[in-house]
Amino acid sequence: MKVALCSILTLTLASPARAASFNHRGVHYFDASVRCPLAGVGTRGERGCNRFVLDDENTVATVAADRLTFTNVVVYPRRTLIGDVILSGRAQGGVPVAMHLKVFKEGRAFSTELHAHVPAKIALVGEEIPPFQVVLSGGGEDVTVLDGARIADTLKAGRAVTRLITVTPRGGDAVFDVTVGAGVGRLSKRLLHARLNAAGAHDVRAALAGPSWEFSLTSLSSLLPQDDSRRDRFVHGLESVRILEAVADRGLRKGQTLQVVMKDGKGSVVIDGRSESIANAADVVRSILEMNSVGMILLHHAEAAR
Repeated sequence: MKVALCSILTLTLASPARAASFNHRGVHYFDASVRCPLAGVGTRGERGCNRFVLDDENTVATVAADRLTFTNVVVYPRRTLIGDVILSGRAQGGVPVAMHLKVFKEGRAFSTELHAHVPAKIALVGEEIPPFQVVLSGGGEDVTVLDGARIADTLKAGRAVTRLITVTPRGGDAVFDVTVGAGVGRLSKRLLHARLNAAGAHDVRAALAGPSWEFSLTSLSSLLPQDDSRRDRFVHGLESVRILEAVADRGLRKGQTLQVVMKDGKGSVVIDGRSESIANAADVVRSILEMNSVGMILLHHAEAAR
């Protein structure tokens, strides 16, 4: 599990009838076609679960109702992540799904990585996310790197990855208390322990909307991906938390626990016995559970177990 808006501007906007442009580093949400799984939690709108991120000041993003254009004319000496896009939708039974596109640039050439977040072992028809275009400009001719056909094909492929993920409940009175693993049979490996506890709450939305709760992630393996740890802090709203600097580059070590805590309406982050106040605790956890692939699995498991 890779866990990463205190110093970064975060903006939620309805899908605009006219194009709107953004040219600053930051995390930006815009309306999806569906209600977000955790609508009502934090400050984001109830449909604000489409997201694009600009990783530096060199890219201009122009968003309209069904099209997003990244314009970047800078020449990069090495392959550099300049931004990403997450589009949210719903599958059968109300299961949330998402499409995640990462955009890179090296020299004047763009490249992309595309995958689906599918939190359950369900059949997909490819229509769970409405058609949407992402266009890249500034590397020569404009190129469309995402459209309805690619969304459909990638959603169907996402099922294969989901089948390799296991979720094992631990029981107890927590809203959820589970171990996430990967692989099958003797090749399976425990990766992460996740827990959300809130006195008197039995679902995630009610817990996070309340005045007191505790969300924790514990690494159970040295095999967790570590390469994006610093960026995860950025996109999930923890970039300015000083006590997380030690895990910025290496991620959580095996056995280490990260906690996001709300107590009597005041939020904090806790790691290695140290605590630091944050103003946006509910937004942080909502981002992890709605925007991160493993977070989506945790949320779906908790909702399905109700």
